[in-house]
Amino acid sequence: MILLFALLAGLEEQTILRTLDAHFTGDYLLYDSQSKRTAGSRGFDAGTAVAIGSLIKPFTTIAYGDGHQFQYPEFTCMGKDCWLPRGHGKVRITEAIGHSCNAYFLSMAARMNPADVADVLAKLGVARPKTDVPQQTLTGMGAAWKFLPQQVAAAYAELVLRASQPGMREAVAGMRVAAKAGTARPLGVFTLAKTGTAPCPRDAGDGFAMALFPADSPRYALLVRVHNSTGGRTATMLAPALHRIRNGK
Repeated sequence: MILLFALLAGLEEQTILRTLDAHFTGDYLLYDSQSKRTAGSRGFDAGTAVAIGSLIKPFTTIAYGDGHQFQYPEFTCMGKDCWLPRGHGKVRITEAIGHSCNAYFLSMAARMNPADVADVLAKLGVARPKTDVPQQTLTGMGAAWKFLPQQVAAAYAELVLRASQPGMREAVAGMRVAAKAGTARPLGVFTLAKTGTAPCPRDAGDGFAMALFPADSPRYALLVRVHNSTGGRTATMLAPALHRIRNGK
């Protein structure tokens, strides 16, 4: 019976990978949270660390909660210091994650120590980054922190597994907002998701998206990247492949 389940899981993974190869042009890494291994990848160098932009925000959320009794502020984003010129208006932590509000996270980061976020990452299996970095690093701005792609995917998978814990709960709720109505909404409620845009020396930037699926009990963490893009556009490009995976095509 165990062998049968393993064979079925292998067949499912191969279907997902074939769908990504045929219907998504960017780089990807598919991580299986049950077997704790990379099921397949394209375009990512396993030994090359990358800047991940706003994919850092859920981990910043956890670290802030740890230091503030898991009481998160309400903030009014008017567009200053944010990627959205008109602003996001009044937001709480879940909306700030879901809409990737830079102004909200800059306000939070001003009251944080980068070492606290490094500690959270280390507990989730990510190699501890340096901590003498600008506060804006905690919002995903710049390239002061770079991470190995598999460690990022594995950390997201572990975060979701701990979704009942304070801090983790808010981070996952924000990822649900992102997939339903935020920057990752093209992916839909089949996923828990987060987007990010990181600097790239070759072009305008790298667009990242993290999708964990199925949303109710995620088995797979899918990290994708598109060069010369934003996280939102990358989610849009990934959506056709994810919809096929959801429908079993």
